[in-house]
Amino acid sequence: MINKLENYIAFLSFKGRRAKELARYRKRIYEFESMKADELDFEYITLKSKYESKKSVPVLLLFSAILIILINGWKGFFVFIEKALKFAASIENGNTEVIKVSLSISIVAILFVSSIILYILIVYVKELYRMQKELMIIDRVRDSH
Repeated sequence: MINKLENYIAFLSFKGRRAKELARYRKRIYEFESMKADELDFEYITLKSKYESKKSVPVLLLFSAILIILINGWKGFFVFIEKALKFAASIENGNTEVIKVSLSISIVAILFVSSIILYILIVYVKELYRMQKELMIIDRVRDSH
């Protein structure tokens, strides 16, 4: 039990994360150094082409799609809020519960959609970072051959 706790603390600490990252780095260096020159070139070219294609065209498409979704989503939310306010105004007692509920629903929906989009972008950027790191490792090994 204590060993698991120590592993968890090491995972959260900078030193622990750095040690794991260094171990992964050394493992990748060893894997690439054990490859023949043509295998290493193949790995480099494959990874470089994936990285470049992922970096260029899809970024524009992704941001365009996100922009379209957000614009249409905001339009829908404003129409919803407008209808809710008109309905609340039509109630005789001036009931503010309808306004509170509609605003709460709108805020939750906006936060949900925004968090999904943010998550997608974070995953995408992390993948690009990982690929770029792999390319740099391969470059280092290629230079040492």
